[in-house]
Amino acid sequence: MHEITITCALMRVVNEEVLRRGGGKVSEITMTIGGLQGIEPRVLESSFNLLAEDTNMAGAVLKINRRPVRVFCRDCEDERVADHRFRCGSCQGSDVRVLPSEGMTVDEIVVCA
Repeated sequence: MHEITITCALMRVVNEEVLRRGGGKVSEITMTIGGLQGIEPRVLESSFNLLAEDTNMAGAVLKINRRPVRVFCRDCEDERVADHRFRCGSCQGSDVRVLPSEGMTVDEIVVCA
């Protein structure tokens, strides 16, 4: 359950940004997670709600977007979002390379004055 560790890191990043802006209460956080991160969004939301209690993020909405996994086909040189079988959507070839799309980003932080 690495979602708690991720939540702690997320809250640290958000708090640093809020302090940089002069403080305030966070009402919404939007983040994007890479498709192969192995993170369960519902567990991440629950972890956030629990850890945010009694902080400036209490009650904030956590919006989680998923970054799709993309593959490059070595056969036809097409690049596209991977299907569940990791085959090329153009030529159905299986000689594909997963493109970097991992990691997490904090896309937006809404702070109430």
